[in-house]
Amino acid sequence: TRPEITFKADEGTMLIFPAWLPHKVPRNSSDRRRISISFNAI
Repeated sequence: TRPEITFKADEGTMLIFPAWLPHKVPRNSSDRRRISISFNAI
């Protein structure tokens, strides 16, 4: 099994990680809108 790291998103915080890293996002169970941005950087 792989170790799992969780990240609590705070307003104004950005988490950047490489695309090859296995990742998932749980269902948004709040009434607030969640915005996700994906991009490639060289």
